[in-house]
Amino acid sequence: SLSEQIPTSQPPKIFLGAYANRLTPVHEEWTLESSDEAQAMREDLLPDEYWKEFVDRWHGNKDDGVAAGISNISLIGGCCGIGPSHISFLSSKLNNSNNNNNNNNNN
Repeated sequence: SLSEQIPTSQPPKIFLGAYANRLTPVHEEWTLESSDEAQAMREDLLPDEYWKEFVDRWHGNKDDGVAAGISNISLIGGCCGIGPSHISFLSSKLNNSNNNNNNNNNN
């Protein structure tokens, strides 16, 4: 049986991911049938703002004293409107954060 094949000493490792998009909020009464055009993109979600509004919370890296985010998010990316400049910025910030965490753990 399946339960005999799964070791009970450790729970299975589950990878969680998170990603947002740059779409503007959708009104409650919006329907696909009533839409004449694609949903508009936010113009204010530059790479650093994407980090501040979303990724920093998911990553749990709070330097401002706010409670840490969901620290077990393993995969972070982006969807509609999140482009290469956003992902490059996130990669740089996450690499710096991971390097700082590793240095702190070694002290």
